[in-house]
Amino acid sequence: MDKAIEYSSELIEEQGQIIDPFSLAELKFNLATAYNLRSDNADLPEVIKLYTEALETGNPASRPFIHNNLGMAYFFNFLLKS
Repeated sequence: MDKAIEYSSELIEEQGQIIDPFSLAELKFNLATAYNLRSDNADLPEVIKLYTEALETGNPASRPFIHNNLGMAYFFNFLLKS
């Protein structure tokens, strides 16, 4: 999982200006999902940020999946704070 996170982060950083918006949104969605699967609570703010960015520029067909995962991230964040 860490390799996937590292590779995706580097790809966004290095190629983010070149990649088309839909592909970039998918990459951010996948990166956020990888962070979630790692189950490190310290990653939640980054996860929420990435899902939100993916939602803003993503393919409309992908939005239900992004909304679902973003909602779960907010729920986990709520649980941590309560």
